[in-house]
Amino acid sequence: MARNLRSIRDLRLVITGSFGFSDIGDEAMLTEDLNYIRSDLGIPDANITLLGQDPDYVSRFHCHPRENCLSSRRLQSHGEAAELRGSAAKRVRNIVTSLVRLRGFARRDQELARILSSADAALVTGGGTINTRDSKGYSVKRMHDMVCGIKAHGLPLFISGQTIGPLGLHPRHDEMAARIVHSADVLTVRDRLYSRGYLETIHGLPNELLETFDDAYTLAYEDSKLPHETESFLAADPPVAALNITDYTSETAGQMAYVARICDWLVQQDGVRVVLLSHTPLDFARLHRIYNMCEAATKASVHQPDTREWTGAQLKKAISRCVAAIGGRYHFIVFAGTSNTPFVGMAGNHYSYIKQNGFAEPLGLSRLILGERETWDFETLTARYREAKAMSLDLSSRFQRPSESMARFGRWLSESVLPKVRKT
Repeated sequence: MARNLRSIRDLRLVITGSFGFSDIGDEAMLTEDLNYIRSDLGIPDANITLLGQDPDYVSRFHCHPRENCLSSRRLQSHGEAAELRGSAAKRVRNIVTSLVRLRGFARRDQELARILSSADAALVTGGGTINTRDSKGYSVKRMHDMVCGIKAHGLPLFISGQTIGPLGLHPRHDEMAARIVHSADVLTVRDRLYSRGYLETIHGLPNELLETFDDAYTLAYEDSKLPHETESFLAADPPVAALNITDYTSETAGQMAYVARICDWLVQQDGVRVVLLSHTPLDFARLHRIYNMCEAATKASVHQPDTREWTGAQLKKAISRCVAAIGGRYHFIVFAGTSNTPFVGMAGNHYSYIKQNGFAEPLGLSRLILGERETWDFETLTARYREAKAMSLDLSSRFQRPSESMARFGRWLSESVLPKVRKT
């Protein structure tokens, strides 16, 4: 029986993606998507189901009803089961295994099946998931299985805020990536160079491709409140530079010692103080170890707030109070650029580089993203930092709300999804 849909506010959405992993930068994309969906489109929380890695964390972080937050692992299992069901007719030897797994899934997850069956559309929000980071291909397989789970119920699909690649290294990864891309009505990517190139490599150009910035580039931060100790540190003299790491710049003791050397140089040679800003719990622990590697004369000028319960707006607010930012997390660079804070990006591998440069290149700031070799050249890094620090960025006019991705999402719901649902 068809529902009486009067407007876009009556639509029911399922949203999944790279959230729920305690990465504040990735959560910022969902924050902005939800802001638009709730405020601009007027869709109530009761009509929105979030499928993330840790449902308790997702519910708490995004102030979303816990009963409408489910584990994305259940969606992965749903997609795997759908794949087995589809292959059973082709490969008789898999029929028994398929039936056993399908029966187990049916017992465990009838709730998710009901939610997907009653939804009107699905949104996959951003991240660097459609890629080959290693031979296991965990990220692309995870995304592939979730998309299969969504498409098994015939849901219209909008994929937002992606970075595509690296790809072209493992045929199976390329095959999964192409299937993801072809499943979307609209795909928005957060660069205008790398993603298109990798899509062409895998022959995966989507039905519609929008090349824009990250979903979180519109994140408001001006009214965000910082803890008193951090606020006091940022308000004092001399000025402060922000320092940040990622997995790829802190995996070894040698890499952490290198970051500690940067910290020492900033305090002792550049004359600034340093705030260590982590985006994930692992970053927080590693930054604490890096602090302990600093020289004794440096430590009094370094502040490491506990950011593990911070929002993206708080991180962006702290970065905005700094004279410059050096770091490896993609959203650390985005938060710096969109708050007019000069930045230097440290890329520990090609995956990290294409994400960071994908943001900086349209702004004419590619020079501020260090390549995989430049990142570990101390003289190059410090020279590029001085160059960035001397800049006066004025980028705010480029980042008006709503984001291009969300504006397109709203039109897609209104022009493509709503008319079809009304006819059902």
